[in-house]
Amino acid sequence: MATLAQGTVFRLKGDKPFKSGDYHVFVVVGRDNNGVTTLFVVNGTTQISGRSDYFNKRPEISVADTTVTIPKGVYKFFSKETMIDCNTVHRIVVDEINFDNDNLLFITSDKLSQKDTDAIVTAIQNSRLVREYVKKSINKMRAASST
Repeated sequence: MATLAQGTVFRLKGDKPFKSGDYHVFVVVGRDNNGVTTLFVVNGTTQISGRSDYFNKRPEISVADTTVTIPKGVYKFFSKETMIDCNTVHRIVVDEINFDNDNLLFITSDKLSQKDTDAIVTAIQNSRLVREYVKKSINKMRAASST
């Protein structure tokens, strides 16, 4: 669990945090240990145009302030330009993940830079849709990693 620091990247498919038969890349942004170990994660989408169109229809969302776009080729785990949606922070209870199957793949060939991790955390803090207790957990993890 200690290795799941802020900025850790992994691929996950299955029922958590949303149902999908395909792998999605997730970035750990926070952790909560209130009785059960919970990770707060964000994920990327290559459907940038569609996601931006959706956000632009919602006046409470600023695409520029609450998303991070990673160009193709910056990281091995993003084969296409990818938008990180920082308005939607998913909650994953670690005990509900089956580590014995192939639904979870840790990415060890490359890692997210501190600059991009900080940009994601800042975009989450800018979102009016993310709950305050989630933002506080993310800030605690950020503070702990900088000491």
